[in-house]
Amino acid sequence: MHHAPQQPVHLVSRHRRDDGRALRGFTLIEIIMVVAIIALLIAVTVGIVHNSRKAAGRTKMQLDMQVIGSALEEYKKDHGGLYPQVPGPNTGFAVLVRELIGTYGDGVLPANTPGGPTPPDPNDPPPHDPAAEYRPGDCVNTSNFYVCLEYDGKPQPPPPDARYWAVFNPRDSLDGPGHRTGGRKFPNYLQPDRFRVRGSAILDANDKPILYFPARGNPNINIDNGTPSYCGLPLAGNPKYHVNDNWQFFTRPDNDPLNTGAEKRMQSMMGDKDNNGIIGPGETANATGPYILWSAGPDGFFGPWWNPLKRPATDPITQTDVTKCDDVVSWQQ
Repeated sequence: MHHAPQQPVHLVSRHRRDDGRALRGFTLIEIIMVVAIIALLIAVTVGIVHNSRKAAGRTKMQLDMQVIGSALEEYKKDHGGLYPQVPGPNTGFAVLVRELIGTYGDGVLPANTPGGPTPPDPNDPPPHDPAAEYRPGDCVNTSNFYVCLEYDGKPQPPPPDARYWAVFNPRDSLDGPGHRTGGRKFPNYLQPDRFRVRGSAILDANDKPILYFPARGNPNINIDNGTPSYCGLPLAGNPKYHVNDNWQFFTRPDNDPLNTGAEKRMQSMMGDKDNNGIIGPGETANATGPYILWSAGPDGFFGPWWNPLKRPATDPITQTDVTKCDDVVSWQQ
């Protein structure tokens, strides 16, 4: 019996090619270069995605403000040509929800029934809970009604601590969406499911309340003979817009605890380059209309940002600071 001759087996070393030449591996420098290139590509991709998301968020916020603006115009038609007014300091943002959506009830406890007391209306603000962690927009009922202004990761002291609470009555004498004024029932001008709402705050994409600044006096003209004054400064008469409407949102951040910084940021955003409270020679007012809607933008900080530890608060805010600001502001003209 004949067997076919077996072919010789050629063993090839892991370190040598078939032609006998040694295989060359990657050097450490080459590996480092490859890793660096991959890391660079990842960083570029992440940056592009991040910037795209920021741009998309800003675009959505601008569209949302247009919807809110349309709702304010409908409100104006139903209320004798007037826009919602701010009843007290730091409540401008909460006015939008109460007047355009009206999420809270009538604030009246239901009458007792034969079977015992009726539970509180779930549409009404609950009593203050000392252990709760409230976020901007949340309302509570104590001896008065208050709206939360600030959240720092821990339970807030009870009202009337002005650092965290502002006197604000979210009641509109009507349960659920819509509101009632002077005995007349009005519809909700914004659909509750169209926006993200927390209590008495319409939220932007970064969970910050959208601020609302109505103009003082006649809502369609500048005051002081065409020279508007901003931010409550006692120059050139009464202000057209008042930073007090949402004061705490400009002063509470730990990196800018000074009130003067709040005024400067708002003034600079509105065109007051030298921060003197008026639109003077060489300056142009960005806002001359009946109201301002203001979102903090992706960084969650209202107005141009700067570190007062590195830059004194007395320094003027430059137009470069304003240009870099990522806020989304709707100047209704």
